[in-house]
Amino acid sequence: MRKRMGSNLKNSYKGHRTPWEIAYERNPNLNPKLPTLPPVYLDKMFHQNMRNPSTRGYHVVRYPFFRSQRTKKTPFLRFLSLTEGEGFGILTFRQASLAFLYGAGGALKRESYFYIAAMTMDMCLGAAFLSVPLLALQLSATVVQLGYLGSFGGACYAITCPFAGRLSDRYGRKRVIVVSSFLCAGNYLWMSQVRHLTILFVVAPLGLASAALFWPSIQAWIAEGKDRPSLIRAIGYFNVAWSLGLVIGPLVGGTLYTWNARFPLYFAVLGFLGLGVMTLFYAPTDVVTAPPGRPRPSDDAKTSPEEARTHLRFLYIAWTANFSAWFINGILRNIFPKLALHLHLSSTILGVLLSLVACFQIVGFLVIRGNDRWHYRIGPLLRYQALALGGCALIYAVTSPWLLSAAFALFGLSMAMTYHGSLYYSVYVQEKKGRNTGLHEGILASGGVLGACLGGWIAGRFGLKAPYLLCFGLITCAMVVEWMIASNFHRRGKKGRKW
Repeated sequence: MRKRMGSNLKNSYKGHRTPWEIAYERNPNLNPKLPTLPPVYLDKMFHQNMRNPSTRGYHVVRYPFFRSQRTKKTPFLRFLSLTEGEGFGILTFRQASLAFLYGAGGALKRESYFYIAAMTMDMCLGAAFLSVPLLALQLSATVVQLGYLGSFGGACYAITCPFAGRLSDRYGRKRVIVVSSFLCAGNYLWMSQVRHLTILFVVAPLGLASAALFWPSIQAWIAEGKDRPSLIRAIGYFNVAWSLGLVIGPLVGGTLYTWNARFPLYFAVLGFLGLGVMTLFYAPTDVVTAPPGRPRPSDDAKTSPEEARTHLRFLYIAWTANFSAWFINGILRNIFPKLALHLHLSSTILGVLLSLVACFQIVGFLVIRGNDRWHYRIGPLLRYQALALGGCALIYAVTSPWLLSAAFALFGLSMAMTYHGSLYYSVYVQEKKGRNTGLHEGILASGGVLGACLGGWIAGRFGLKAPYLLCFGLITCAMVVEWMIASNFHRRGKKGRKW
């Protein structure tokens, strides 16, 4: 019975290394006859009723089961049949402690690492982004130089992302993330000591290039070994986490800046160091660099050639939509503050408007996370992009802060859909996930840089509201291109021709 139970559990949790395997590697004195079971959820560890001599000094760990099983009682491990679908393993205090320290605790929080890491990275970057332009102004930078500083940093990020994704495919996600965290800490610590504008033009792009190593790696890592429902859920929570980081980071950075101009950079350095340490000691096992004898998890979806063509079609469509969305975001972040001054909006109102994009992104991510009806359908994506068209029209036509708030809310909802779709299609049923996530991040970053540069030129030549006509035209063209890609692939699929 024990053999049958062990094989059932091993098949059910293929690819997960158990705490006992990890603990036994580090401490061979553990009883090697303990069955290899995958307790991926450590629910509780507590002393049993001390009045019961048979369980005195033991700790209890919950194991997932598909059906109740009762095994032979042993001094080391015993399973009690409680309810359908679960059981309890009774371990000695020493064994339970080792299992918790070397495996079960990390297995319990396997997913939480990705969310904490994403929020920490964006929180630190958000605080630093607030401080960098203000530091440049203290060093006597002009408005044009501020634009160049942002453009150079965004260009470095966009160029580095595709290479970072390939590096994570080759050398492992965990290694690249650790390197990224410590490089970011070093760059922003250096930036906090800068006294010359020329040096800032070198350090600021290097900081964004270091951050570019992080995002493709963690996006590919979170998708490893997941089926479709779990991937949808994980990406949804992941997107909410980094959006929360972008909301919290500027708030913390602004508060620290009132005390000292360099405090936000020190805060970012501490956050990056903590992220690197957490990745070293807390992150789950990296499947790219897993030991040769250990099976690696793989996506459960086996696609036919026709399904693969459909997936690739929607990958291109999602990348196109995401580029147009972040083109608008580049204009909002860099050009709209000048329009706000022209409309005599206070800095408080400007901050609220810009934060509405992140807030409604979170709302959009939570809504999208709960359903998959938009998968492999062009209609829902076009409808969300139509919201951005409405936002562009509102900014061009109105001056009321309330109507402008509605426009920024529409932008946030639209960006949530395009980003979520681009990331989902980049990692689902893909072997080289790092390569695709690198392209995903590079495309959105290039959209932001191009939007800031081209939008600034259009605003200088034709007026501060002209960039939003440009955005309206760009989104319309993107929607037409997406519809053409969808219809073209559909016709070729019907005729059975290769594309």
